[in-house]
Amino acid sequence: MIRVLLQQKYDTFIALLMPIMLLTMTVTHNSIFLYAIIGLCLLHIIKPIVIFPVYFIASLSSAYFAIGEGVSVGRFLSLIMIISLVVDLTIKGVNHKSDWCLPVLLLFAVYCFLSALLSVTGSLIPFILLIQGLIVLLLLPKIKGLNIQYLCSLLFFSCFIALIGVWIQIVSVGFEQLMYERYHGVEGETNSNRIAMMVMQLGLVVVSPFIAHEKNKMIRLSSILGYILSVVIILFTGSRASLIASLGAFIITFIKISHQNIRKYIIPILIITIIAYIIFKQVSHIDSKVFDRFSLESLENSGGSDRWPAIKIFIHYIFPIYPLFGVGLGGENFNVVASHYGMNHPCHNIFFDSLAQLGLFGIFIFMYLSFNIFNKTWRSLNSSPYQFPFIIALILVLGAVINGIGETVYLEKWFWNALSLCLLFIVNKKTGKEWVDINH
Repeated sequence: MIRVLLQQKYDTFIALLMPIMLLTMTVTHNSIFLYAIIGLCLLHIIKPIVIFPVYFIASLSSAYFAIGEGVSVGRFLSLIMIISLVVDLTIKGVNHKSDWCLPVLLLFAVYCFLSALLSVTGSLIPFILLIQGLIVLLLLPKIKGLNIQYLCSLLFFSCFIALIGVWIQIVSVGFEQLMYERYHGVEGETNSNRIAMMVMQLGLVVVSPFIAHEKNKMIRLSSILGYILSVVIILFTGSRASLIASLGAFIITFIKISHQNIRKYIIPILIITIIAYIIFKQVSHIDSKVFDRFSLESLENSGGSDRWPAIKIFIHYIFPIYPLFGVGLGGENFNVVASHYGMNHPCHNIFFDSLAQLGLFGIFIFMYLSFNIFNKTWRSLNSSPYQFPFIIALILVLGAVINGIGETVYLEKWFWNALSLCLLFIVNKKTGKEWVDINH
């Protein structure tokens, strides 16, 4: 991984510098860092691979990477990312191998537009936010001449840098305060669950080289330590859904890969088990309101933070009225209808929220598109000699879907970015094989 990054030293330096500037901006709230990031992106507008890591990280949380009230860095970088992809495709031409999903993707985009237009509130804002992710899903897999190993290496180191940045900010808050109050960012204004979802995705990218059994021992060690760090951060946020997603996605992917050659994973498994046992044993003895959230008693008393009451209201009252087309794209539409029955927030569940907003027709298109991309990626993992990219893509999708048990994720850019990576690596399977052949 390090060797391939050193082959393009200047691009690597810029690509890794931008996440550092992004994290610095969250602490200083100085807009000069945003201008510098945008400037560097524009200078590399013909190199979407250089821009993708900072775009990927910024898309994980609009509130955490906000430069001001309602102004997110992700909005700017999303637009730049799309422009960069268009420029690249104009110059190099289009890879048509991903065209098989184009009809369903366009159908879903049109359906979501009509759903937002004809929704209860009539707001197009949810569609505007969603379409950015769908455009990246459409354009990213069409890049020609992609260096898969280089992109994956950049993504790993960028996410590792972002994790360290978040950890430093947590330390600055103080552990004593975090024992009794969920981590809400340095300023205390960011939703804890949003931070947890961001860290969950960062941690899953970071642990991917470990699962892929990266040959470099330092990378492998950094990979598992970074993942453990991400789990600890999630504990401080108090997010149960993200903790289950992080552990669940890791376990599923790890079991999938390790059964191919279990012997080389025996020692790592023992080390992880011991570390996990020590951490959770220590946590169980700490008197903390935040850590108490992870008890079964707390989950039962809160009704899943009022998620289950919202689901029951949807099933009994809303779905019978809006079964086919739903209340319209966006959580606010559900809130307007549910308020008549004493509920003021969505179900916070990937299935029930998408069913409530899009109805049976919409959720069928959504699930068909997502499952087909995931299934092709899963099968590509089995047949590819270079598994690292597919591990990153699959573990991100698994994390998003499992997190979707307790959150609405299908409108999030990072959910569509995960599917974009799946599709990107599927159409570049031969490139990965050629890389393996050259290096062996």
